[in-house]
Amino acid sequence: MDAKFVKFRFKIVTRNNFVVDKLIISSVDLEGAQRKLEQMYRYCEVLECEPIEECVQEMSFDKVLDLVTRDQL
Repeated sequence: MDAKFVKFRFKIVTRNNFVVDKLIISSVDLEGAQRKLEQMYRYCEVLECEPIEECVQEMSFDKVLDLVTRDQL
């Protein structure tokens, strides 16, 4: 079963008022990307969010397994 992963670009303000721009998170959908964002930056405020269309990737179990088990040269 293939799943399409999309990269989302976020611009956020952390709870300490630091601006983090061009934060890229890969996920199947926006909700998943927002969950990952909340785990990394609790209580942040999202200023901007946009999908990066040219970065859509199809991933299958076989492709992931190949990446994980590939020999390092």
